[in-house]
Parts: sequence; structure tokens; C-alpha cells
Amino acid sequence: MDYADLTSLGFEYPDWPSLMKALDPAKLRGYEGRLGFRFLGAYTDPSGARLILTYTDADGTQTASDLVSDVSVAAGVTPVDKLAVRLDVLADPADAESVVTAYLAMLDDAFVLSERVVVRDLKVGAVALAARVYPSLDAFEASPDSYLDPAEHGQEPRRETTENGREITVPLRVSVPFLVSYALLKEVADRGVSSPVARVTGRIASVEERRNDLTGQRWWYVRVDSALPLAVALPGALDPAEGGVVAGDFWMVASTGAWDLQP
Repeated sequence: MDYADLTSLGFEYPDWPSLMKALDPAKLRGYEGRLGFRFLGAYTDPSGARLILTYTDADGTQTASDLVSDVSVAAGVTPVDKLAVRLDVLADPADAESVVTAYLAMLDDAFVLSERVVVRDLKVGAVALAARVYPSLDAFEASPDSYLDPAEHGQEPRRETTENGREITVPLRVSVPFLVSYALLKEVADRGVSSPVARVTGRIASVEERRNDLTGQRWWYVRVDSALPLAVALPGALDPAEGGVVAGDFWMVASTGAWDLQP
């Protein structure tokens, strides 16, 4: 089963039906008739790996990767589309103008809000879709991941003039930390895309080895200092180390904690 995000949480199975059959119903919590879904539920593994399950007559059962995070920020949370929300991360929760960064995320308990609110203790995380780790900043800067377009790796710097007359040096490089939400880029936003996928780089602050209770597969719970602090799920095949750099594409997630309160 080629779902990189599920591998990052230790949920790798030969195929998707096998995963669905293996889930322990006792760990599944859910609601009927929320956010336009006939069923909306959460399956939480003791390791902190989580799956969000939805059911509609049109699409059947769908899953989305999720992560139980212990990293929190203050953020303005604006509903976008069912589980998708815009997060405006705030330096000061009392000041709506103190936005540090903004991106789209899947809010796993989006049923708790219907309009923009400021959440002072929003749990935030990211599940790796295509990620790499580097032992140092120097190693990252020598890699294709340090270029906005990795295909331009190794090209000599040159000056170009943009459409609005600005002179810039190309190829464009990516810094550490860095976070860009693809859905907020103008050419993507104009198409109405609300996918919570972002390109992220950050310094690794701590690393915990975890094992998915359902499968026994190893995955990494990594705290990362990016444009905001994040809890990140990485596949067990990687070798993250404190002080290193993580970079790649991630499925961004958030939670107000409602699933953790449900009996």
C-alpha cells in the first residue's frame, strides 16, 4: 500500500481494505451527521498515531492521517471546507494582527466551530508525505531541498527581473525555518484548492521513537522548530537526530482536543 503518510504513522498495510479490517472498533470514536458526513470518527492508536474516518453515500469511507500532538500555539482558526481550516498563528492571542505565519491544516475536530475563533492552546502537527532529514544545516544547504525548485540544484546564481520590475537572484533558495502552504499560493488558491499540504523545513529539537500498537511498526515523533513549533511524524526508515534539519512536503494537522475528551 503506497500511502506515505500512513507509513509515517506506522499504519502500513498491504492494501487499504486490510488496514480497515485490522482497526480495533473499541478505539474508534465518532459522530453521525457532522460537517456533512454521515459518519465522522477518529481511531487513535496508543502511540499517538491517529486516523480520521469519514463516510458519505457519494464517496464511501475515506481516511485522513492525523497525529496526537503535545505542541501547541495560539491561532486564529477559520473554517474553509469541512475539515480544512486556515490557521493564522499568533504571537499574542489578544492581538489579531500579530500573525507569525498562516497555512491550511486539517482540523480533526472541526465540528466544534462554525466561524473564525482564536484558540489559545491549539495542538499542531505535520505528517510526512515526502520528507528527508539532514544531520546539519550545511548538509541541508548542499542538497536539492534547499532550492525552491529542487530541479535547479547546482545552477549558478544569476539576476533576473520579475514581472513587477523587481530584481531577484535565482535560483531561489529555501531557508531554515520555512513553511509555505501550497493552497495559499495565488495560482493554487485561484483554483479553489483547500488541501492542507505544505512545504516545511525546520530544526529538529527532539526525537522520540514510537511503535504503532496495531502493527508494531516504528515511526518517529519529532518536535521541530519551523515557522512555528510543530510535532512531526516521520517514517521509521529515516534517521532523525536532534540538531539536524527536516525538509519536505507534509500533511498539516491541528486539533482543539475534542477527541481526547470524548469517552
